[in-house]
Amino acid sequence: MPFSSMSPTISSGGINSILNALQQMGIDLVALKKEVGLDEFNLEDSELRLSCQYASACYKAAQGIWEGENFGLVHGLKYQPFTLGIVGHLLTTASNGLEALKSYERYQQAFGDGLRFDIEEQQNSSGPNCWLTARLWIHSGMSGKVDCALVDSFFVALMNCIRLLTGETEPLLRVELKRPAPENIEEYVKAFACTVLFSQEKDQVILSSHWLEKPLLTANPYLYQMLEQQSASIIKKIGECNLFSNQVRLEILKCIDGIKVDIKRVARRLSISSRTLQRRLKAKGDRFQSLLDEVRTEFSVQQIKLNRISIDEQAYLLGFSDPCIYRKSFKRWTGQTPTEYRLSLTL
Repeated sequence: MPFSSMSPTISSGGINSILNALQQMGIDLVALKKEVGLDEFNLEDSELRLSCQYASACYKAAQGIWEGENFGLVHGLKYQPFTLGIVGHLLTTASNGLEALKSYERYQQAFGDGLRFDIEEQQNSSGPNCWLTARLWIHSGMSGKVDCALVDSFFVALMNCIRLLTGETEPLLRVELKRPAPENIEEYVKAFACTVLFSQEKDQVILSSHWLEKPLLTANPYLYQMLEQQSASIIKKIGECNLFSNQVRLEILKCIDGIKVDIKRVARRLSISSRTLQRRLKAKGDRFQSLLDEVRTEFSVQQIKLNRISIDEQAYLLGFSDPCIYRKSFKRWTGQTPTEYRLSLTL
C-alpha cells in the first residue's frame, strides 16, 4: 500500500523491537514476517530503514493471530529499553527521567518517525512543582493505519521503560486518551498505574516533577555523550537517504503525461540503470512500485479534490489503458473507489 510523499520510516531496530515484544506474546515470527513481507529484508542490517507500513502491518497481522484481550497494553508491557535500538540505549544512559524523555523527543526519528512524542514543560504557578505533558503526534503518512491498540502500545512501552529505568513505582499524574472508554478500564489502570481518562481531546501523558527528577539506575554521562553523537549522525543520514527517494518521486510525477510510467523510464531520467535504481531503493527499505503507487494516489486524490477532469481522464493520464483497472487500483490504494472518495469529501 502507498504512503505519503514524506513517507515515514522505521529503523530495523524499531521493527525488531516490535517483533521481540510480539514473540514474547507467543506470536510465530516466521509466519508473521512472511505474511507482511519482512522476510525479504535483512533485519540485522543496522542501517536498514523500512516504511512504517511494515510496522502497522505487523500490528494488524498479530492482532488477527493473538487470542487474548487488550493487545496494545500487553504488547507495550513486553518492551524493554535495550530493545529500542540506539535511541533505547540513549534513554538508559540519561541522568534522569526528564533528560531521558527529552532525548527520546530529540532523536526519536532514529527509531522511527511514524509516531512521535512532543513534550512541553509547565510550571505550577501556585507552587514549586512542575509537570511535563508528552503528546502523541501521528505522521500524515500513517493516517488510517494507527488504531487504538498501536497507540496503547506506544504509550505503555515508553512509560514502562521509564519505570524500569528509574525503579519508580509511584503513579504518573494521569493518562489522557482520545479513544472512547472500553467496557473494562481496569486493565488500563493496571498497565499505567494511574488515572486514565478517555474521550479526551488529545492522546497525552502528564508526568509530575517527582518523575522528571528521578535519577536513572543506569545513568552513564560518558556513554550518553557518545550515543548522542551517534544518534545525531543517524538522523543526518536519514535526511540524505530521503533525498534520493524524494528525487525518484519527483521524476515519477514528471512522467505523468498519458504514457505508461515504469522503472526504465524513470531510471533514464535519473541517468542510472533500472537495476541501480532498484538496488538503491531496496537498500533503504523502499520499492519502486510503492513509490509509483504513492505518487499516483496523491495525484489522483488531488485531481478529485480539484474536480477538473473526469475519473476516466485521470486513468488515461496516469497511463492506465483501462479505467476499470484504475478504479480497482484506486480502491486498493485508499480503501475507496474514486466515486466513494469524491462523495466522502462532501460529507
